[in-house]
Amino acid sequence: MVLPETDLNRFLRAADRCDGEVILQFYDGSRLNVKSMLSKVVLAALYEKKELLKDAEIICEKEADEQLLREFLGQKG
Repeated sequence: MVLPETDLNRFLRAADRCDGEVILQFYDGSRLNVKSMLSKVVLAALYEKKELLKDAEIICEKEADEQLLREFLGQKG
């Protein structure tokens, strides 16, 4: 699932409601746990430079979480 241009605060609140891990993985393989406070700060800084996020993707540990975020991000799966 690719992170589209969206309201970052709303996305982070939705990710916090997920039961499992929600990971933002970058093209080089580095990963951020979206539910971690430090990662949220890093993500907020990166969000200002949208080109750094264009190839990043969201990985959910649990299928139900993926469904929640797909719906939130406007992706029907």
